[in-house]
Amino acid sequence: LVEEDDPGLGHHRPAELEELLLPAGERACPLARDLVDGKEPLLPHSPAMFGVRAIDVTAPHPELDAVVELYSDRLRLPTA
Repeated sequence: LVEEDDPGLGHHRPAELEELLLPAGERACPLARDLVDGKEPLLPHSPAMFGVRAIDVTAPHPELDAVVELYSDRLRLPTA
């Protein structure tokens, strides 16, 4: 969502755009190179960074709802 009076990126001068976009590109390029080289980022594999607990399960159910129900006692989900 954008404020109505926010001109967005289209109303910046090229030098201002460069100032806005270069830092993002400098961060994204090494990440892209790592992915090409087969190196996955650590963040998606670090549930503690998100304040969640990980659970590894092998379940005979192809649907997530069935797996959640099967392991609900271990997941400690809030009741609706």
